Amino acid sequence: MKIEYGKGTTEYGPGVDIFLMGCDVAMAISAYLVAHDIHVVGPRTITVNKELCDCGKVYVDPSGFVIHNGKKTDGRGAAKLRKRAIQRLTNKAQKPGKHSK
Repeated sequence: MKIEYGKGTTEYGPGVDIFLMGCDVAMAISAYLVAHDIHVVGPRTITVNKELCDCGKVYVDPSGFVIHNGKKTDGRGAAKLRKRAIQRLTNKAQKPGKHSK
């Protein structure tokens, strides 16, 4: 599993990408089943869209964040990225609109 800032280009931040290997996706599906009181005992094959899953990805919106091993990865980006986004918003707010004199 790999967690990093996303490639999003919104004014709110890049978001967070969580990259999963196939075994991580299978484990997530197994955990989902257990959470719904479905317990499988013995060997099993888990497929996604009728195929074995090589990898998966979860994108977390800039308004969210991820905590992994006690480290927070904020969807709004690192402090430097957040500062840049705030500066863009400030600049946008200071520009006169069409109807201002």
